[in-house]
Amino acid sequence: MVMSSRQSLVDMALLMGLWLVWGYSWVASKLGLEYASPLQMAEYRLTLALLTLGGLLLWRRGRFSLPPLWPTFWLGLTQTTGFTLLSTLALLNAGTGKVTILCYTMPFWTLLLARFCEPKRAQKAADLCSGCGIVALEWHDRGHRGPCMGLELQPEGSALLSAAVQEQDIGHIEPVCADLRAFRQGEGSFDVCACNPPYFTDGPQSQNAAHALARHENTCTLDDVCQCAFRLLKDGGRFALCHRPERLAEVLAVLRANRLEPKRLAFVKNKADGAPWLFLVEAQKNRKTGLRVEPDVLISAGAALYGR
Repeated sequence: MVMSSRQSLVDMALLMGLWLVWGYSWVASKLGLEYASPLQMAEYRLTLALLTLGGLLLWRRGRFSLPPLWPTFWLGLTQTTGFTLLSTLALLNAGTGKVTILCYTMPFWTLLLARFCEPKRAQKAADLCSGCGIVALEWHDRGHRGPCMGLELQPEGSALLSAAVQEQDIGHIEPVCADLRAFRQGEGSFDVCACNPPYFTDGPQSQNAAHALARHENTCTLDDVCQCAFRLLKDGGRFALCHRPERLAEVLAVLRANRLEPKRLAFVKNKADGAPWLFLVEAQKNRKTGLRVEPDVLISAGAALYGR
């Protein structure tokens, strides 16, 4: 038991070290562009990886047997070569802060939410409980240029979004660090609001205060979120959120109690015949009943397949 506990601590320490090294590698790579081209850096990185992994294999007396040719070729082309190409383009064209946020801190279901309820190009939008602003940034990348507010309670998350928009010179996104329960600015003027809210009402909580606030309804309940969305939206404005299936009935009830009528519903699954692990719902302010259940969103090989 003692050995098991020690091994768990070692594994956790190694994992934390990997996170730090991997996250800061983007910062180092961006600075390295002053001394080498992106292709040279990719060459150095892959050569060093080859030598390191080859050395480890020799040290462990492993076999250098060749894998099947064609599966390895296509895997190398689509994964290794594709990742290297895309990361090179990211180094050239994206800011360090934004790339680091998108690659290493983003729960990908937030992207599903952003794509489920895209505002039109000039509409006024709000990302509630925005964290580091993934929804607002994804909307921007998909062409939104209207006023966009990222409303977040925790200063650390709001600061990350502020750094990203400043670095990218994105003028239409405004990070706002405030409590949505008391927020009143711009009431009745927003076309679209979205929220990835805290999911849990009870159960074990993280010792990290920021994580606990993000995951549990300690300072922000589902009703608080819906009340804020109702205040901010125009009549007929759209509000979307993602949540866990076991709270579906409660979510729909709270939306309707706040005069936000559910209009669209989609379930997110890993397999077509599997149970959903998330749902996406969009409601409209002061509208008549009429809910459309849309085709499932399937998560396959890291990609979201809509309408399957």
